[in-house]
Amino acid sequence: MKATIEIIAKKCGVSKATVSYVLNNKKSSLGLSPQTIEKVLKVSQELNYRPDLVAVALAEKKNLPLSLLILTPWLYAQFSDFMVQVNAVMKDYADEYLLKTVYELYEIGDLAKILKSPRCAKFDAVLVIGTSDQDNQFLVRSRDNLKNVVLLNRKVPGFPCAGGNDREAAAELAERIIAAGYYEQFIICNNSSATCCEQERIEGFAEALRKNADIEPVFYNLEPALPAEAQMMRLLAERDGKRTLYFMTQYYPAAQLNEVAVRRGIRVPEEIGIAAYDNHSLLKEFVKPALTTIDPKIREMALEALRLARCLKDGNKAKGRIIEGVFVPGESAIHI
Repeated sequence: MKATIEIIAKKCGVSKATVSYVLNNKKSSLGLSPQTIEKVLKVSQELNYRPDLVAVALAEKKNLPLSLLILTPWLYAQFSDFMVQVNAVMKDYADEYLLKTVYELYEIGDLAKILKSPRCAKFDAVLVIGTSDQDNQFLVRSRDNLKNVVLLNRKVPGFPCAGGNDREAAAELAERIIAAGYYEQFIICNNSSATCCEQERIEGFAEALRKNADIEPVFYNLEPALPAEAQMMRLLAERDGKRTLYFMTQYYPAAQLNEVAVRRGIRVPEEIGIAAYDNHSLLKEFVKPALTTIDPKIREMALEALRLARCLKDGNKAKGRIIEGVFVPGESAIHI
């Protein structure tokens, strides 16, 4: 049976006009979702309908903007270096990828309310930033319906994602500090709203202490409601007169601890050491002494997520990638 525009429309579940718009590259097709355009072209190709038009439409499709919806819980966060670096990547590659980007804030745990299939279908790809157990459970349940979602800094089976090797990087940080044999006590700082990635950093650091030095760390829960000065003073009181190394899962609280300690006359790194994950590019130039950190290479993560989004737009299968962290020796911890 010869393929007709009616058959194409029926198989795609769209009108004949929609098929015509797509195959003839009419401006009216710009209002259609990327998924609809992809489906019409794919079915037309399979049925060998007007291969001349399909070839031209496919070639033109590559010149269309890459439309992105970026969902993040840190859209307005004052000290989110993560978002600063993501934004920088989007700006730097806007021309190369013909980016058309929409940013939207979401609350942790609310992805189920926002990530609906019809909404996602309006974009070539949806980048979801941040982690929470509740959101991850929803993503696992919904992965078959969310075909164009890319996860940034998350690890959820079934989704293309660009994330950091949080556990391994934190473990390497611990191993290098342990090798100096200087600190007598290790305190790992946590908080009640720790993300999945932060939890992996904590576990990686703690496991390295136990495995390489038979050390059981002290776990200290930060209290977000407390003013920064009071919080850090309580934390410093946990030292018990020993040479103590503090590990933070983020750069900013580590910088706060460093500032309070120096102001109080506590010698860093002689009396206390400070180490952190997440090398904060906004602060590292003027925080003294320099913090010993692992740089998670956020820029590379964001660029990889952008490549995955482009891959999905082109109709290709995308696989996730873990970005290697880089050890950054500073002056806040005795190290080798």
